[in-house]
Amino acid sequence: MHQIHGFDRSEVGPGPGPGWDRAGVALRTVALVFVFVLLAALLGILTRPVGFLATLWPANALLLGLFLRFPRLATPLGWLAATVGFVAADLLTGGGFVITLELTASNLIGVYVAVRLYRLLHPDDAHLRRPISVLYLFGVSVVASAAAAVVGLLAAPEFLTNDVVADFCFWFASELSSYLVFLPVMLTLPMPRRPYLRRAQTHTAGACASAPSTMLLIAVAIAFSVLMEMVVGGPGALVFPVPALIWCALTYRVFPTTVMMLGVAIGTMSIIAGGLLDSGIDGSNTNQLLSARLGIALMALGPPTISILQTNQQRLLSQLQHAATHDALTGIPHRRAFIEHAPAVVAREQGQSRPVALLMLDIDHFKTVNDAYGHLVGDLVLVSVTRAISATLRDGDGVYRLGGEEFAVLLPNTDRLSLDVVCERIRLAVETLRITIPDGRQVMVTISIGAAHTRTATEPTTVSNLVRIADDALYRAKALGRNRAFVAGDEVSAEGATRSQP
Repeated sequence: MHQIHGFDRSEVGPGPGPGWDRAGVALRTVALVFVFVLLAALLGILTRPVGFLATLWPANALLLGLFLRFPRLATPLGWLAATVGFVAADLLTGGGFVITLELTASNLIGVYVAVRLYRLLHPDDAHLRRPISVLYLFGVSVVASAAAAVVGLLAAPEFLTNDVVADFCFWFASELSSYLVFLPVMLTLPMPRRPYLRRAQTHTAGACASAPSTMLLIAVAIAFSVLMEMVVGGPGALVFPVPALIWCALTYRVFPTTVMMLGVAIGTMSIIAGGLLDSGIDGSNTNQLLSARLGIALMALGPPTISILQTNQQRLLSQLQHAATHDALTGIPHRRAFIEHAPAVVAREQGQSRPVALLMLDIDHFKTVNDAYGHLVGDLVLVSVTRAISATLRDGDGVYRLGGEEFAVLLPNTDRLSLDVVCERIRLAVETLRITIPDGRQVMVTISIGAAHTRTATEPTTVSNLVRIADDALYRAKALGRNRAFVAGDEVSAEGATRSQP
């Protein structure tokens, strides 16, 4: 997959093709970035009277997230569109042109520095896929915020007071808190093809029955904890939402966790600015407000880290479980999985009075293929035959590689007539395979099938009996000339009875 500076172009879909008008593509880029920045900037400007958003400016973090997730937008045209968006937002709300340009310069330099730093990191860090990514997020945000503060104070001296250090700290803390609260949401925002809600496998049997209901409970717990901040008060009230956020982080992927954390940050900052939290923080004291907001923003780093660790652990456990039960070459379950899974399937079908069939399959003269073409071609044949068999089966049917060139197929709820049809479909699918090997030649193989069916078996229906009966039938199919199916209980199966391989 082609990448730009380490970022996957597939995030934004296919690039311009022969039928695309390049001018149209450029226009779409400009329009998208302009509208995005304009709306984000207006959101910050129009909510300034609330108080807490006076130092929580979402536009820079959102623009940075947009450029990181969609790298092809970070072109000169994209930067120009962002500039126009910032300027338009200020002018529409009554800002002076000179001051608007000064503030826009500060906004853009912070975003530019962050983009350049992120391009030095691993691509996964732009999506918060590693625990260390959260620390990189913090480090990049610190540098970008410092750059924005320095440029802002130099370009807009009218914002300077007698205390330059305090001015820098105010600007820096405002930028940093915005990055730490808003940027994680943008970096983990799922693409349409990527489901983001998942129940963690660590839940007990008493856990909620569905992910949406669990999310609702978590949202209620977070809302209740924010409410308790106002009721209880005190300095410790700021961390009341932490248990609910940890619950969310242990249950869901990073994106829902960052959204919940964003809600907590905005809600807590709102009640502080409104004087609704009796925590000893003076809402009119700028330093105290910045300290509280910065503390909440730093707290926002914790839940995503937990969620990343939990997600990676579950992914690793899933990979280990898959490796323990699946054949490394063909990707289908192997003998151990068959031994563990088949008895439960047979017992379930028998309990519901439904027939079960078991097929034992063997690639004919497979040793000859290995001897003639080598083991690499033999592996290619195994993979191709596996795909051909799998393509003929229904959802709920199971195909297993028992070892070497031998396979088993478990067919729940399959009557006797359907069994003949399935056997012939599998046999024909393999017979018509044309497997192209590296030197360009084509290899063809056939398969022999032995089948056992619960309606024709004379012994108790157990997996071991079905395996023995199907195995005997497989040897009968080979004795009759191979490239055929033989169903136990029949003299010769109706399908493929006269077909043979020399």
